[in-house]
Amino acid sequence: MKKTNLGLVEFAKKARDMKAGYVYGTFGQILTPSLLDYKRKQYPYQVERYIDFIKQHYLNKVTYDCVGLIKGYLWTNQNGSIVYDASTDVSADGMFNKATVKGDIKTIPEVPGICVRRPGHIGVYIGNGKVIEAKGTTSGVVETELKKFPWTHWLECPFIKYIREDKGGTSDMFKNGDRGERIKVVQTLLNIAGADLAVDGVFGPKTEAAVKNFQSKRNLEPTGQVDTVTMCDLSSVNLEKATGQLEKMVSHLRDIKAAYENLGRVIG
Repeated sequence: MKKTNLGLVEFAKKARDMKAGYVYGTFGQILTPSLLDYKRKQYPYQVERYIDFIKQHYLNKVTYDCVGLIKGYLWTNQNGSIVYDASTDVSADGMFNKATVKGDIKTIPEVPGICVRRPGHIGVYIGNGKVIEAKGTTSGVVETELKKFPWTHWLECPFIKYIREDKGGTSDMFKNGDRGERIKVVQTLLNIAGADLAVDGVFGPKTEAAVKNFQSKRNLEPTGQVDTVTMCDLSSVNLEKATGQLEKMVSHLRDIKAAYENLGRVIG
């Protein structure tokens, strides 16, 4: 399953909403006492000085460090399990160095899922001037304002696919909050695929849930956003259903024709 910038944003939002903690060297595990002991030995300087705070606030909770928030997304499977991948195990600075698309923070594009960094630290830009970052031990995973932190650069995470707006200004995807006639088309396609939505042209929580349900059934990343891949799958499923319904209709007409022919022979 291909990881995308949209999926990274949703992952970061979930970490923010659950008020995930910060422990250096972690990437989404539940902080058990044994894991904490391991991290104390692995990173004594970064962990030991905060040990009392960590024990009081983060034991038995999900924790990340700054780049661990991004690696947590990369390494988390659809079923929620985390599988370590050495090929993407880089530091915050290492991710910046490995990125091929990056620039000065003054030139940051309005693309949710772009990463922002300063030396030694990294966060996830979620759009509209907002960043989600595993900020530090005493802060945890929080949402902050882009302009209120001294970020120096932006970068595309080198391990995910970026979906962005095309030159015509139309988006590759539809998401919660969108409105219009095209949303009605999406809702109609979802209903044909088995959902039960009001076709009102408003992409709200129910439409988002229906999209996630459809994506899970089709083994797509359940982002709740209708990107090009999801729209193609919706169209494919509905074409299959339409073809099946047409075949049933033709078969039914043949039965009717045969019945009339038999009736004609009986009358005759």
